[in-house]
Amino acid sequence: MFEVESSDRLFCIVLDKWLAFAISYSDIPGLQIAVRKKEKLIFSKSYGLADLEGAEAYTPRHLGHLASQSKMVTSCLTMQLVQDGVLTLDQRLAKLVPWAGAHKDNRFRDITVRDLLSHRSGLCSNGSEGSYWELFRDFPSEAQFIAELKETPLVYAPDTCTKYSNYGFALLGLVLQEVTGKPYHALVAEAAARRWRISELLPDHAEGQFPFATGYSKKIYDGACKPFRHVCANALAPAVGLCGNAESASLFAWRYYCSNDFLTPALREELTRSKWNIKNLTEEFYGLGTMFSPFKDTFLTGHSGSTPGFYSQTRYLAGTDYVFSVVVNGSEPVAASIVCSVARLLHNLARNFDDVESGTVITSDILMNWWGASLYAVSPRRALLFSVSGWGFGDCTALERRADGTYASDDISGYSSVGEAVRFKRDGEKIVEAKFAAFTALPFADFITKSQVSFTS
Repeated sequence: MFEVESSDRLFCIVLDKWLAFAISYSDIPGLQIAVRKKEKLIFSKSYGLADLEGAEAYTPRHLGHLASQSKMVTSCLTMQLVQDGVLTLDQRLAKLVPWAGAHKDNRFRDITVRDLLSHRSGLCSNGSEGSYWELFRDFPSEAQFIAELKETPLVYAPDTCTKYSNYGFALLGLVLQEVTGKPYHALVAEAAARRWRISELLPDHAEGQFPFATGYSKKIYDGACKPFRHVCANALAPAVGLCGNAESASLFAWRYYCSNDFLTPALREELTRSKWNIKNLTEEFYGLGTMFSPFKDTFLTGHSGSTPGFYSQTRYLAGTDYVFSVVVNGSEPVAASIVCSVARLLHNLARNFDDVESGTVITSDILMNWWGASLYAVSPRRALLFSVSGWGFGDCTALERRADGTYASDDISGYSSVGEAVRFKRDGEKIVEAKFAAFTALPFADFITKSQVSFTS
Protein backbone atom coordinates (compact mmCIF):
# COMPACT_ATOMS: atom_id res chain seq x y z
CA MET A 1 0.00 0.00 0.00
CA PHE A 2 1.20 3.52 -0.71
CA GLU A 3 2.15 6.03 1.98
CA VAL A 4 0.88 9.60 2.05
CA GLU A 5 2.67 12.50 3.71
CA SER A 6 0.47 14.77 5.81
CA SER A 7 0.88 17.61 3.30
CA ASP A 8 -0.67 15.46 0.55
CA ARG A 9 -3.44 13.84 2.59
CA LEU A 10 -6.00 16.57 1.90
CA PHE A 11 -5.27 16.38 -1.83
CA CYS A 12 -5.87 12.61 -1.82
CA ILE A 13 -9.11 12.91 0.18
CA VAL A 14 -10.63 15.50 -2.15
CA LEU A 15 -9.41 13.69 -5.27
CA ASP A 16 -11.00 10.42 -4.14
CA LYS A 17 -14.35 12.03 -3.32
CA TRP A 18 -14.54 13.75 -6.70
CA LEU A 19 -13.60 10.68 -8.76
CA ALA A 20 -15.92 8.34 -6.85
CA PHE A 21 -18.81 10.72 -7.57
CA ALA A 22 -17.85 11.40 -11.20
CA ILE A 23 -17.54 7.75 -12.22
CA SER A 24 -20.94 6.97 -10.69
CA TYR A 25 -22.68 9.41 -13.02
CA SER A 26 -20.68 8.96 -16.21
CA ASP A 27 -20.89 6.78 -19.30
CA ILE A 28 -17.42 5.27 -18.94
CA PRO A 29 -17.13 1.78 -17.42
CA GLY A 30 -14.07 2.44 -15.29
CA LEU A 31 -10.77 4.19 -14.76
CA GLN A 32 -7.42 3.92 -13.03
CA ILE A 33 -5.41 6.79 -11.60
CA ALA A 34 -1.94 6.93 -10.08
CA VAL A 35 -0.18 9.96 -8.57
CA ARG A 36 3.51 9.91 -7.71
CA LYS A 37 5.61 12.36 -5.74
CA LYS A 38 9.36 11.94 -6.13
CA GLU A 39 8.68 8.47 -7.55
CA LYS A 40 6.76 7.40 -4.43
CA LEU A 41 3.17 6.39 -5.08
CA ILE A 42 0.91 8.66 -2.99
CA PHE A 43 -2.42 7.79 -4.60
CA SER A 44 -3.48 4.78 -6.65
CA LYS A 45 -7.04 3.69 -7.09
CA SER A 46 -9.44 2.25 -9.64
CA TYR A 47 -13.12 3.02 -10.03
CA GLY A 48 -15.90 1.24 -11.85
CA LEU A 49 -15.62 -2.00 -13.80
CA ALA A 50 -12.91 -3.62 -15.90
CA ASP A 51 -15.49 -5.89 -17.51
CA LEU A 52 -19.18 -5.03 -17.65
CA GLU A 53 -20.40 -8.45 -18.73
CA GLY A 54 -18.70 -10.22 -15.83
CA ALA A 55 -19.16 -7.33 -13.36
CA GLU A 56 -15.41 -7.49 -12.71
CA ALA A 57 -14.14 -4.61 -10.60
CA TYR A 58 -11.36 -2.48 -12.08
CA THR A 59 -8.16 -2.77 -10.02
CA PRO A 60 -4.79 -0.99 -10.20
CA ARG A 61 -3.29 -4.26 -11.51
CA HIS A 62 -5.45 -4.43 -14.65
CA LEU A 63 -3.62 -3.63 -17.86
CA GLY A 64 -5.09 -1.70 -20.75
CA HIS A 65 -4.07 -0.30 -24.12
CA LEU A 66 -1.93 2.81 -23.57
CA ALA A 67 -1.74 3.40 -27.34
CA SER A 68 0.34 6.51 -28.17
CA GLN A 69 2.07 6.47 -24.80
CA SER A 70 4.17 3.95 -26.75
CA LYS A 71 5.99 6.97 -28.17
CA MET A 72 7.51 7.75 -24.76
CA VAL A 73 8.84 4.19 -24.60
CA THR A 74 10.17 4.23 -28.16
CA SER A 75 11.81 7.61 -27.58
CA CYS A 76 13.40 6.25 -24.39
CA LEU A 77 14.83 3.25 -26.25
CA THR A 78 16.16 5.62 -28.91
CA MET A 79 17.72 8.06 -26.46
CA GLN A 80 19.35 5.23 -24.53
CA LEU A 81 20.94 4.00 -27.77
CA VAL A 82 22.16 7.57 -28.34
CA GLN A 83 23.55 7.53 -24.80
CA ASP A 84 25.27 4.20 -25.51
CA GLY A 85 26.86 5.57 -28.70
CA VAL A 86 24.89 3.30 -31.05
CA LEU A 87 22.87 6.12 -32.68
CA THR A 88 22.99 9.87 -33.12
CA LEU A 89 19.95 12.11 -33.39
CA ASP A 90 21.08 13.56 -36.71
CA GLN A 91 21.75 10.30 -38.54
CA ARG A 92 19.79 9.99 -41.78
CA LEU A 93 17.64 7.08 -42.88
CA ALA A 94 19.92 6.50 -45.86
CA LYS A 95 22.57 5.31 -43.40
CA LEU A 96 20.20 3.33 -41.18
CA VAL A 97 17.58 1.56 -43.31
CA PRO A 98 18.85 -0.53 -46.26
CA TRP A 99 15.86 0.18 -48.49
CA ALA A 100 15.68 3.95 -47.80
CA GLY A 101 17.43 4.77 -51.08
CA ALA A 102 14.80 2.84 -53.03
CA HIS A 103 11.91 4.97 -51.77
CA LYS A 104 10.00 6.68 -54.58
CA ASP A 105 10.30 10.07 -52.82
CA ASN A 106 13.95 11.19 -52.81
CA ARG A 107 13.37 13.29 -49.69
CA PHE A 108 12.73 10.14 -47.65
CA ARG A 109 16.42 9.28 -47.34
CA ASP A 110 17.15 12.66 -45.68
CA ILE A 111 14.80 12.09 -42.73
CA THR A 112 16.80 12.01 -39.48
CA VAL A 113 16.25 10.22 -36.18
CA ARG A 114 15.44 13.60 -34.63
CA ASP A 115 12.81 14.20 -37.34
CA LEU A 116 11.11 10.90 -36.50
CA LEU A 117 11.15 11.58 -32.75
CA SER A 118 9.70 15.07 -33.16
CA HIS A 119 7.07 14.32 -35.85
CA ARG A 120 8.98 16.50 -38.30
CA SER A 121 9.63 13.75 -40.85
CA GLY A 122 6.88 14.87 -43.24
CA LEU A 123 5.43 11.34 -43.30
CA CYS A 124 1.70 10.66 -43.44
CA SER A 125 -0.14 9.93 -40.20
CA ASN A 126 -1.47 6.41 -40.68
CA GLY A 127 -1.06 5.36 -44.30
CA SER A 128 -3.51 5.53 -47.15
CA GLU A 129 -5.72 2.70 -45.88
CA GLY A 130 -6.29 3.19 -42.18
CA SER A 131 -9.37 1.05 -41.64
CA TYR A 132 -7.41 -0.93 -39.06
CA TRP A 133 -8.19 1.93 -36.67
CA GLU A 134 -11.88 1.04 -36.98
CA LEU A 135 -10.81 -2.58 -36.33
CA PHE A 136 -12.25 -3.53 -39.72
CA ARG A 137 -8.97 -5.32 -40.42
CA ASP A 138 -5.78 -6.19 -38.56
CA PHE A 139 -3.03 -3.64 -38.05
CA PRO A 140 -0.39 -4.04 -40.80
CA SER A 141 2.39 -6.57 -40.45
CA GLU A 142 5.98 -5.42 -40.82
CA ALA A 143 6.10 -6.59 -44.44
CA GLN A 144 2.82 -4.84 -45.27
CA PHE A 145 3.99 -1.66 -43.55
CA ILE A 146 7.31 -1.52 -45.42
CA ALA A 147 5.64 -2.26 -48.77
CA GLU A 148 3.16 0.59 -48.31
CA LEU A 149 5.71 3.01 -46.88
CA LYS A 150 8.01 2.58 -49.89
CA GLU A 151 5.21 3.75 -52.18
CA THR A 152 3.89 6.61 -50.04
CA PRO A 153 5.28 10.08 -50.81
CA LEU A 154 6.01 12.55 -48.04
CA VAL A 155 3.30 15.09 -47.23
CA TYR A 156 5.88 17.75 -46.32
CA ALA A 157 9.65 18.05 -46.69
CA PRO A 158 11.55 16.84 -43.61
CA ASP A 159 12.02 19.35 -40.77
CA THR A 160 9.60 21.93 -42.16
CA CYS A 161 6.58 21.44 -39.87
CA THR A 162 5.38 19.30 -36.98
CA LYS A 163 2.79 16.84 -38.29
CA TYR A 164 1.87 13.96 -36.01
CA SER A 165 2.75 10.61 -37.59
CA ASN A 166 2.20 7.11 -36.24
CA TYR A 167 3.96 5.89 -39.36
CA GLY A 168 7.01 7.93 -38.36
CA PHE A 169 7.30 6.14 -35.01
CA ALA A 170 6.64 2.75 -36.62
CA LEU A 171 9.55 3.54 -38.94
CA LEU A 172 11.67 4.51 -35.93
CA GLY A 173 10.95 1.04 -34.54
CA LEU A 174 12.46 -0.44 -37.72
CA VAL A 175 15.53 1.76 -37.23
CA LEU A 176 15.96 0.39 -33.71
CA GLN A 177 15.70 -3.14 -35.05
CA GLU A 178 18.34 -2.45 -37.71
CA VAL A 179 20.93 -0.99 -35.32
CA THR A 180 20.43 -3.56 -32.54
CA GLY A 181 19.64 -6.69 -34.56
CA LYS A 182 16.70 -7.40 -32.23
CA PRO A 183 12.92 -7.24 -32.84
CA TYR A 184 11.24 -4.17 -31.37
CA HIS A 185 9.06 -6.26 -29.04
CA ALA A 186 12.15 -7.99 -27.65
CA LEU A 187 13.87 -4.62 -27.09
CA VAL A 188 10.95 -3.33 -25.01
CA ALA A 189 10.55 -6.55 -23.04
CA GLU A 190 14.28 -6.69 -22.27
CA ALA A 191 14.49 -3.01 -21.28
CA ALA A 192 11.35 -3.20 -19.11
CA ALA A 193 12.64 -6.24 -17.23
CA ARG A 194 16.33 -5.35 -16.84
CA ARG A 195 17.03 -1.67 -17.40
CA TRP A 196 13.74 -0.02 -16.42
CA ARG A 197 12.63 -2.58 -13.80
CA ILE A 198 8.94 -2.19 -14.66
CA SER A 199 7.23 -5.52 -15.28
CA GLU A 200 3.76 -4.21 -16.15
CA LEU A 201 4.72 -2.50 -19.42
CA LEU A 202 4.27 -4.67 -22.50
CA PRO A 203 5.18 -3.76 -26.10
CA ASP A 204 1.84 -5.10 -27.36
CA HIS A 205 -1.21 -6.98 -26.10
CA ALA A 206 -0.33 -10.32 -24.50
CA GLU A 207 -3.55 -12.07 -23.52
CA GLY A 208 -3.44 -14.03 -20.28
CA GLN A 209 -0.14 -12.66 -18.99
CA PHE A 210 -1.81 -10.09 -16.71
CA PRO A 211 -5.45 -9.24 -15.92
CA PHE A 212 -6.57 -7.11 -18.86
CA ALA A 213 -9.44 -4.63 -18.81
CA THR A 214 -11.99 -4.70 -21.60
CA GLY A 215 -12.34 -1.56 -23.70
CA TYR A 216 -15.83 -0.34 -24.57
CA SER A 217 -17.53 1.72 -27.26
CA LYS A 218 -19.72 4.74 -26.71
CA LYS A 219 -23.36 4.07 -25.86
CA ILE A 220 -24.54 4.12 -29.46
CA TYR A 221 -25.84 0.55 -29.73
CA ASP A 222 -29.43 0.81 -28.46
CA GLY A 223 -28.18 2.85 -25.53
CA ALA A 224 -25.48 0.37 -24.56
CA CYS A 225 -21.73 0.27 -25.00
CA LYS A 226 -20.18 -2.82 -26.60
CA PRO A 227 -16.88 -4.56 -25.77
CA PHE A 228 -14.09 -4.26 -28.32
CA ARG A 229 -12.05 -7.31 -29.21
CA HIS A 230 -8.41 -7.21 -28.20
CA VAL A 231 -6.03 -6.40 -31.04
CA CYS A 232 -2.28 -6.23 -31.54
CA ALA A 233 -0.67 -3.20 -33.17
CA ASN A 234 1.87 -5.35 -35.04
CA ALA A 235 4.19 -3.09 -37.09
CA LEU A 236 2.70 0.00 -35.43
CA ALA A 237 3.63 -1.17 -31.93
CA PRO A 238 6.42 1.46 -31.60
CA ALA A 239 3.74 4.11 -32.11
CA VAL A 240 0.59 2.70 -30.51
CA GLY A 241 1.11 -0.83 -29.16
CA LEU A 242 2.06 -0.26 -25.51
CA CYS A 243 0.00 -1.94 -22.79
CA GLY A 244 0.23 -1.17 -19.10
CA ASN A 245 -1.56 0.45 -16.20
CA ALA A 246 -1.52 3.82 -14.46
CA GLU A 247 1.01 2.73 -11.85
CA SER A 248 3.53 1.40 -14.38
CA ALA A 249 3.09 4.36 -16.75
CA SER A 250 3.56 6.90 -13.95
CA LEU A 251 6.67 5.12 -12.69
CA PHE A 252 8.13 5.06 -16.20
CA ALA A 253 7.41 8.78 -16.68
CA TRP A 254 8.98 9.75 -13.37
CA ARG A 255 12.18 7.81 -14.07
CA TYR A 256 12.35 9.06 -17.65
CA TYR A 257 11.72 12.77 -17.10
CA CYS A 258 12.80 13.36 -13.50
CA SER A 259 15.59 10.96 -12.52
CA ASN A 260 19.01 9.94 -13.80
CA ASP A 261 18.01 6.26 -13.90
CA PHE A 262 17.32 6.19 -17.64
CA LEU A 263 19.26 9.09 -19.15
CA THR A 264 22.06 11.47 -18.28
CA PRO A 265 20.98 15.00 -17.29
CA ALA A 266 22.26 16.30 -20.64
CA LEU A 267 20.09 13.90 -22.63
CA ARG A 268 17.07 14.57 -20.41
CA GLU A 269 17.58 18.25 -21.18
CA GLU A 270 17.71 17.39 -24.89
CA LEU A 271 14.33 15.63 -24.57
CA THR A 272 12.55 18.81 -23.58
CA ARG A 273 14.85 21.56 -24.87
CA SER A 274 13.11 21.99 -28.21
CA LYS A 275 9.34 22.48 -28.28
CA TRP A 276 7.85 22.65 -31.75
CA ASN A 277 4.33 23.94 -32.34
CA ILE A 278 2.02 21.28 -33.70
CA LYS A 279 0.99 22.56 -37.15
CA ASN A 280 -2.00 24.93 -36.88
CA LEU A 281 -2.13 24.63 -33.05
CA THR A 282 -0.64 27.52 -31.09
CA GLU A 283 -1.02 26.01 -27.61
CA GLU A 284 0.25 22.46 -28.19
CA PHE A 285 3.93 21.57 -28.49
CA TYR A 286 5.98 18.46 -29.23
CA GLY A 287 9.56 17.62 -28.33
CA LEU A 288 11.34 14.29 -28.74
CA GLY A 289 8.61 11.71 -28.20
CA THR A 290 7.07 14.10 -25.70
CA MET A 291 3.95 16.27 -25.61
CA PHE A 292 3.84 19.63 -23.83
CA SER A 293 0.54 21.19 -22.75
CA PRO A 294 0.73 24.63 -21.09
CA PHE A 295 -0.49 24.72 -17.48
CA LYS A 296 -0.30 27.97 -15.49
CA ASP A 297 3.35 29.04 -15.92
CA THR A 298 4.68 25.56 -16.69
CA PHE A 299 3.86 22.47 -18.77
CA LEU A 300 2.20 19.12 -18.35
CA THR A 301 4.88 16.98 -19.96
CA GLY A 302 4.43 13.40 -21.17
CA HIS A 303 2.02 11.73 -23.57
CA SER A 304 -1.60 10.84 -24.22
CA GLY A 305 -2.99 7.69 -25.81
CA SER A 306 -6.22 6.67 -27.51
CA THR A 307 -7.41 3.57 -29.30
CA PRO A 308 -10.88 2.03 -29.67
CA GLY A 309 -12.02 1.38 -26.10
CA PHE A 310 -9.26 3.19 -24.20
CA TYR A 311 -8.09 6.72 -23.44
CA SER A 312 -5.02 7.41 -21.33
CA GLN A 313 -2.78 10.24 -20.21
CA THR A 314 0.49 10.34 -18.27
CA ARG A 315 1.99 13.72 -17.42
CA TYR A 316 4.77 15.16 -15.30
CA LEU A 317 3.90 18.60 -13.89
CA ALA A 318 7.16 20.29 -14.86
CA GLY A 319 8.95 22.08 -12.05
CA THR A 320 7.22 20.01 -9.34
CA ASP A 321 7.66 16.55 -7.84
CA TYR A 322 4.39 15.16 -9.23
CA VAL A 323 3.45 12.74 -12.01
CA PHE A 324 -0.17 11.83 -12.84
CA SER A 325 -1.43 8.90 -14.92
CA VAL A 326 -5.00 8.00 -15.91
CA VAL A 327 -6.33 5.05 -17.92
CA VAL A 328 -10.00 4.89 -18.97
CA ASN A 329 -11.56 1.76 -20.53
CA GLY A 330 -14.20 3.65 -22.48
CA SER A 331 -14.54 5.75 -25.61
CA GLU A 332 -15.12 9.12 -23.95
CA PRO A 333 -11.99 11.34 -24.21
CA VAL A 334 -11.88 12.27 -20.52
CA ALA A 335 -8.35 11.22 -19.50
CA ALA A 336 -6.82 14.59 -20.43
CA SER A 337 -9.56 16.46 -18.55
CA ILE A 338 -8.95 14.33 -15.46
CA VAL A 339 -5.19 14.97 -15.50
CA CYS A 340 -5.72 18.73 -15.91
CA SER A 341 -8.29 18.67 -13.10
CA VAL A 342 -5.86 16.84 -10.81
CA ALA A 343 -3.18 19.43 -11.55
CA ARG A 344 -5.62 22.28 -10.82
CA LEU A 345 -6.70 20.65 -7.56
CA LEU A 346 -3.09 20.26 -6.44
CA HIS A 347 -2.29 23.86 -7.42
CA ASN A 348 -5.30 25.39 -5.65
CA LEU A 349 -4.92 23.42 -2.43
CA ALA A 350 -1.22 24.34 -2.21
CA ARG A 351 -1.95 27.99 -2.99
CA ASN A 352 -4.62 28.31 -0.28
CA PHE A 353 -3.45 26.01 2.53
CA ASP A 354 0.10 25.58 3.78
CA ASP A 355 1.28 22.24 5.16
CA VAL A 356 0.25 23.09 8.73
CA GLU A 357 -3.17 24.49 7.86
CA SER A 358 -4.00 21.58 5.55
CA GLY A 359 -3.98 19.36 8.64
CA THR A 360 -6.87 21.38 10.11
CA VAL A 361 -9.10 21.17 7.03
CA ILE A 362 -12.32 19.18 7.07
CA THR A 363 -14.17 18.35 3.88
CA SER A 364 -17.67 17.69 2.70
CA ASP A 365 -18.83 14.85 0.53
CA ILE A 366 -20.34 15.97 -2.76
CA LEU A 367 -23.19 18.35 -1.88
CA MET A 368 -26.14 18.90 -4.23
CA ASN A 369 -28.91 21.32 -5.02
CA TRP A 370 -30.77 22.07 -8.24
CA TRP A 371 -28.00 24.41 -9.39
CA GLY A 372 -25.22 21.88 -9.28
CA ALA A 373 -22.82 19.83 -7.20
CA SER A 374 -20.03 21.12 -5.01
CA LEU A 375 -17.37 20.04 -2.54
CA TYR A 376 -16.06 22.17 0.32
CA ALA A 377 -12.70 22.12 2.09
CA VAL A 378 -12.93 24.20 5.27
CA SER A 379 -10.23 25.40 7.67
CA PRO A 380 -10.64 27.77 10.64
CA ARG A 381 -9.40 30.59 8.36
CA ARG A 382 -10.73 29.86 4.89
CA ALA A 383 -13.06 27.60 2.91
CA LEU A 384 -12.64 26.47 -0.69
CA LEU A 385 -15.71 25.84 -2.81
CA PHE A 386 -15.01 23.38 -5.63
CA SER A 387 -17.70 23.17 -8.29
CA VAL A 388 -18.23 19.63 -9.59
CA SER A 389 -19.08 19.42 -13.28
CA GLY A 390 -18.45 16.02 -14.80
CA TRP A 391 -14.75 15.51 -15.48
CA GLY A 392 -13.87 19.18 -15.12
CA PHE A 393 -12.73 19.86 -11.56
CA GLY A 394 -10.15 21.67 -9.48
CA ASP A 395 -11.15 25.32 -9.97
CA CYS A 396 -12.36 26.84 -6.74
CA THR A 397 -13.70 29.94 -5.02
CA ALA A 398 -12.02 31.01 -1.77
CA LEU A 399 -14.36 32.02 1.06
CA GLU A 400 -12.82 33.93 3.96
CA ARG A 401 -13.97 33.40 7.55
CA ARG A 402 -15.69 36.38 9.16
CA ALA A 403 -15.94 37.40 12.80
CA ASP A 404 -19.37 35.77 13.21
CA GLY A 405 -18.01 32.37 12.12
CA THR A 406 -19.58 32.42 8.66
CA TYR A 407 -17.63 32.49 5.39
CA ALA A 408 -18.03 34.78 2.38
CA SER A 409 -16.41 35.81 -0.89
CA ASP A 410 -16.26 39.19 -2.61
CA ASP A 411 -14.75 37.63 -5.75
CA ILE A 412 -17.70 35.75 -7.23
CA SER A 413 -20.08 37.02 -9.89
CA GLY A 414 -22.54 39.74 -9.00
CA TYR A 415 -25.25 37.50 -10.45
CA SER A 416 -24.50 35.08 -7.61
CA SER A 417 -24.56 35.55 -3.83
CA VAL A 418 -21.48 37.75 -3.73
CA GLY A 419 -20.57 38.91 -0.21
CA GLU A 420 -23.33 36.86 1.45
CA ALA A 421 -22.79 34.40 4.27
CA VAL A 422 -22.05 30.71 3.84
CA ARG A 423 -22.86 28.55 6.87
CA PHE A 424 -21.70 24.98 7.33
CA LYS A 425 -23.31 22.22 9.36
CA ARG A 426 -20.83 19.69 10.68
CA ASP A 427 -21.07 16.12 11.86
CA GLY A 428 -17.78 15.34 13.54
CA GLU A 429 -15.01 15.68 10.95
CA LYS A 430 -17.35 16.13 8.00
CA ILE A 431 -19.35 18.96 6.44
CA VAL A 432 -22.91 17.66 5.93
CA GLU A 433 -24.70 20.82 4.77
CA ALA A 434 -23.83 24.17 3.24
CA LYS A 435 -26.22 27.13 3.29
CA PHE A 436 -25.06 29.71 0.74
CA ALA A 437 -27.34 32.72 1.26
CA ALA A 438 -30.81 31.39 0.30
CA PHE A 439 -29.55 28.10 -1.17
CA THR A 440 -29.01 24.81 0.64
CA ALA A 441 -26.70 22.04 -0.58
CA LEU A 442 -27.05 18.53 0.87
CA PRO A 443 -25.23 15.21 0.52
CA PHE A 444 -26.38 13.47 -2.63
CA ALA A 445 -28.48 10.75 -0.96
CA ASP A 446 -30.19 13.28 1.32
CA PHE A 447 -30.91 15.57 -1.60
CA ILE A 448 -32.47 12.74 -3.62
CA THR A 449 -34.76 11.92 -0.68
CA LYS A 450 -35.79 15.48 0.20
CA SER A 451 -36.16 16.64 -3.40
CA GLN A 452 -39.03 14.22 -4.06
CA VAL A 453 -41.43 16.93 -2.87
CA SER A 454 -40.32 19.04 -5.85
CA PHE A 455 -42.08 16.84 -8.39
CA THR A 456 -45.67 16.63 -9.53
CA SER A 457 -45.87 12.89 -8.94
